[in-house]
Amino acid sequence: MAHRTQIMLTDDQYDALKRRSRETGSSLAELIRRAVEQTYREADERAWEQAMEKSFGAWADRDIGDSVDYVKSLRGPGLGSRLGF
Repeated sequence: MAHRTQIMLTDDQYDALKRRSRETGSSLAELIRRAVEQTYREADERAWEQAMEKSFGAWADRDIGDSVDYVKSLRGPGLGSRLGF
């Protein structure tokens, strides 16, 4: 779904968009959509990547032993033991 909106541009902003529109053959609306997409989606992706980078190695100094045994201890008894097998 698309939404129509009106924006106010300075003369310099409008002239820059018109110039780029002539150079690329893209409409003003398309140029604005691309700029919004690039500015906000890429910023969100960068923030996510930075959060992931900060979390890398968060458990590096913890000795949990064998990871399979650790996960089993978190889960508790399995279905087989709960059913009496």
